[in-house]
Amino acid sequence: MTERDSRRRQILDAVVGSGQLSALAFYGKGRETDVRAESFRRMVNPLLDRGVQRLIIESRQGRDQRDRQVLVEELRRLDRPQPFRYVHLPPHGDPLLWVADALAWSHSAGGTWRARIADITAAEDVSPP
Repeated sequence: MTERDSRRRQILDAVVGSGQLSALAFYGKGRETDVRAESFRRMVNPLLDRGVQRLIIESRQGRDQRDRQVLVEELRRLDRPQPFRYVHLPPHGDPLLWVADALAWSHSAGGTWRARIADITAAEDVSPP
């Protein structure tokens, strides 16, 4: 987030105060591609449990195929017959990507920023053991 702290607080307060959102945050140490793949593996089941039918993913220009491969493999492994679609969009392709960026930034910033989103965010470390 490139905004001033006062604007960051305003945005996060609006997101948390809306009562409309909950977030799963996956983070980890290691190669970005490995952390991203493991994040997708771990998010599929909780998303299906919540009845999510469409996942919007920020495109990584040229690396989206790996995301699709991981998601297809995990959906097959889980063998849960319910509608689930996913789409890659550019960073400004959907306003919810902006919300995801704000929450991810807050989680990684830690301290009071992480505390500000704690009521709507569940986080899981996907680092290899």
